[in-house]
Amino acid sequence: MTDPLPTMMDPVPTPTTCSRDREGEACLSAGERPLVPRLLPIAAPLLWFVAGGGLLLLGLWLPIDAAAQSAPTAAATDTLRLRTTDAVRLAVRNNRIIENAYLNRRADRYDRRTAMDKFVPDLTLSTDATVDDLFQNEGPTPRIEQRERSLNAGVTLSTLLPTGTRLSVGYDGRGDRTTVDGASASALPDSLTDPIGYRQSVQVRVEQPLLQDFGWGVNQASLRIARLEDAASRLDLQSALIDVVTQTVLRVRRLIQAREQQVIARTSLRRARRLLRRNRRLVEAGRLARLDLVQGQAQVSQQELRLEESRNQIHTARLDLLEILDLDENVVIDPVDILIVPEVSLDEDSVLAAAFAQRPDLQRAQHAVTIARENRRLADDQSQWDVRLVGSYTRQLQDDQLQVPFAEDPFSVNGGWSVGLSVDRTLGNPRREARRAQSRLAARTAQNRLREQRQQIEIAVRTQVNTVRQRRRQLTLAREVRRLSAEKLAVEEKKLQKGHSSSFQVVSFQNDLVRARQREVQAKIAYLDALTRLDQITGATLRTWNVQIEPIP
Repeated sequence: MTDPLPTMMDPVPTPTTCSRDREGEACLSAGERPLVPRLLPIAAPLLWFVAGGGLLLLGLWLPIDAAAQSAPTAAATDTLRLRTTDAVRLAVRNNRIIENAYLNRRADRYDRRTAMDKFVPDLTLSTDATVDDLFQNEGPTPRIEQRERSLNAGVTLSTLLPTGTRLSVGYDGRGDRTTVDGASASALPDSLTDPIGYRQSVQVRVEQPLLQDFGWGVNQASLRIARLEDAASRLDLQSALIDVVTQTVLRVRRLIQAREQQVIARTSLRRARRLLRRNRRLVEAGRLARLDLVQGQAQVSQQELRLEESRNQIHTARLDLLEILDLDENVVIDPVDILIVPEVSLDEDSVLAAAFAQRPDLQRAQHAVTIARENRRLADDQSQWDVRLVGSYTRQLQDDQLQVPFAEDPFSVNGGWSVGLSVDRTLGNPRREARRAQSRLAARTAQNRLREQRQQIEIAVRTQVNTVRQRRRQLTLAREVRRLSAEKLAVEEKKLQKGHSSSFQVVSFQNDLVRARQREVQAKIAYLDALTRLDQITGATLRTWNVQIEPIP
């Protein structure tokens, strides 16, 4: 069931020319109608003649480009007609707070990528080449020069298993060549003057922690923390979106309220002027005292003052809305929403359960508790002895021509395996014990903050539900007061026409009606704002206004 805002003698709308773009419907004021439209048929030919002659003279005296450059630009005020949903989309898209929240989340994603890629295998490539030029017998004896060239290349594949096991497989190849030149080189065999040698090796290494860094839970802890921090970053972004959307909706309603107050002020001013004209006729006819005329003039002045105050309120509300929308201050916003009061039934327990399930800050606190527990597990693990079981297997193929140049079979195959136990323990490390104690305190602090957060949410939900109910009752009473005030004024105006009342009494009833209408608008805005605040408290704002969080690449 809907309850629209009561109609209040809206002013005559100004014709507008509208154009649509991606940001909404932008309208430009088309100005007012001519005061004497009946003269247009007569004046149209004359205007066309004058305009045509003026353009001809302008074309003779000025070049086309120069005329275009020197022509003044018509100053027009942009009017943006939008609904509250349109304002929400603009705020989400243009607000710097939201943009910074997205940027921070992207930056945090890069920081967590290392932890999330913990179990991705690492491939390492290495190569080096050297050239050594040596000489002997520098002086009167024959000189011998020896040039050694070598090339080494290797590749290693290493990976960490979820159990803490470090597995690596490596290959290494090396080639050597030695050239001997000199006076005595001719006396040496070819195998010695230009020998070539190489060797290849393959190594497999396994390293298994037995105490520290052992087990699935410890090695997965950093990955779980990274995922929880990523989820927490998303929740922080959600909280920022909720705050911005809430403030946007409230500021749009401030502008709507100011516009409604202006309509009330204009209606009251017209009624006061109509009463003043009536009193002036009655005073001239001698049927009314001049004091009533003065009272009517005072009433007109008072309503003019209220109209001016409403204009100032519109200006302030417009600037506040432009600030959160990040639009130019010269843009005139024309909200087109009609204030509709929804009928809602609130059950405190259901609303509280929804708040516990949807509040992003509560979910953030729950993630903080889990992160603190994982950090405590890591700190306890680092306090243990570092005991590791290490095993390796090596196989090597080598050409021994450089070492044994006259051997019949210069090739050799070597290899073997080994198993060992490594024990490492740093004694008297106060930093390790301090980190362990800090992790325990952090876990307890996070748990206490979670309990406190749940208590605060429960109090806020129950308080806001009661506020919504109160605002609804106040709106019902304000409507009834406005209806009765309008009936009293109508009766009193009829009595004044018959001479059974005074201008003072009518003016008093007019003021009562103005105040009643203002209170009704205020009560309606207060009720809608209370519902918006309730959405914020329960975490339902984004669902209410259909706002989606864009994924982060």
